[in-house]
Amino acid sequence: MNRFFSFFDTILLLLILLTFTNIVTAETVYFTPDTKTVLRNPAMGWGLYADIVWKHPDSEVWWKGLEPGIPKANFFYYRCRWSTLEPEEGKYAWEHNEQFKKMINHARKHGLKLAFRVIVHSRDNSEQATPNYVRKSGANGFACSSNENFWDPYLDDPVFQEKFSVFVQAFGKAFDNPEIVDFVDGNGLGWWGEQHHLHLTTEEQKESVFEWICSTYASAFKKVLLVYCFGSEFSLERELRIAVQKYGYIPRRDGIGSCWFTKPQKDFLNDHFPDFPLIGESCYWNLSSPPLDPVMKFESIRDVLVQSVTDAIEGHANTFDLRNPNDLKIWMQEAPDMIEKFIAEGGYRVLPKMVEYPKEIVAGKTNEFRHEWINIGCGVCPNNNPRWNKKYQVAFALFSEKENKMIAIYVDSLAEPSRWVKGITAKYVSSIAWNVPPETYRLAIGIVDTTQNKLPGIHCAVANSKRTDGWVDIGTITIK
Repeated sequence: MNRFFSFFDTILLLLILLTFTNIVTAETVYFTPDTKTVLRNPAMGWGLYADIVWKHPDSEVWWKGLEPGIPKANFFYYRCRWSTLEPEEGKYAWEHNEQFKKMINHARKHGLKLAFRVIVHSRDNSEQATPNYVRKSGANGFACSSNENFWDPYLDDPVFQEKFSVFVQAFGKAFDNPEIVDFVDGNGLGWWGEQHHLHLTTEEQKESVFEWICSTYASAFKKVLLVYCFGSEFSLERELRIAVQKYGYIPRRDGIGSCWFTKPQKDFLNDHFPDFPLIGESCYWNLSSPPLDPVMKFESIRDVLVQSVTDAIEGHANTFDLRNPNDLKIWMQEAPDMIEKFIAEGGYRVLPKMVEYPKEIVAGKTNEFRHEWINIGCGVCPNNNPRWNKKYQVAFALFSEKENKMIAIYVDSLAEPSRWVKGITAKYVSSIAWNVPPETYRLAIGIVDTTQNKLPGIHCAVANSKRTDGWVDIGTITIK
């Protein structure tokens, strides 16, 4: 009996030693968050604007005014009239308008993604928003309230819908490319394209008009994110049911930092987070003095900017607006700290918190790699959106130490970025077998775009990163 227990104890001791050996040969690496660097990741960050309500500006002059904001920005938002993009039937600005092309090319030259809104109502515009050929084709309409010389169509008019649908299809053919376009407003109806002051022949047409406009953009933009102005005259219920749930839209709000960003709207965003983020825009433009908000008693321009950023962060906004040259100047003079605050806290800023991996492994043998992820931003990566279709995925990669050449890659489809929210650590275990020649390699982790040859598509918010290509260096690993 004593000999039996002696043998058993010996086996138990060996098992303990083997376990201890595995722990010793494992390496645990922790990463420090970066809260300062502007991460030019998709669908997040500050935006610069060209809001074409007057004549189309000279692109060189406009970009000269935007130049100070370029290092802080992620995207360039071009909001303009349908008549600017198609002044004559079938004649499109991206093919024939040199000022438009120069404006867009400047953004791309500076590494900014594009975003668009196309408006059809002439309110506060210097030109008629809907091309005149639509009226000549027999569409029914009315005189614009801000300029009776401008004609606007009824939104449920079949001729208007037919002509605009053709335009949207051509627009999508030109710009449904997520490599150059961040998002598109898939609506643009009503005053300023914000879906209020809608003009219909009967109120009963709201459902059919909303269905038409959402389906029209959805059929034209299958890869680029679509957004809509939520809390509109179409109703929160209809917006959620049709735009979000049926066609995969993301909500945006143009009135942040004002009394018009209401509690029901804020509750809506919080109730549905993190199913989608918010595309945000502050309410007041061209601030030369504090606006007379009916509820908020602003005493200074800075008060407005602080409230705007506060609302954006509390509303889980992925994006916000430095806007046009005049507004940009005000932001940089009155609230540069608020610009930095949204860089640090806005959008999604994801990173590996920890990686635990074996220092030495046998080629072809499966080993466990433990990794934890956090999001230090207020928003969320919309990887679950049907247009992205979970294309961004966590990956481990092996690089040769001398040439820094990728030797092997492993993609973990279970580590889902769209579920990472602030305050929660997401933990995963990846079972990986590296079948590569025996050697010592550099091990890296990152978030790759599976539609772009598994190259890094989202930069992680890691401080003092040793790499600049989107991969996060972990350390050396030896394959035996």
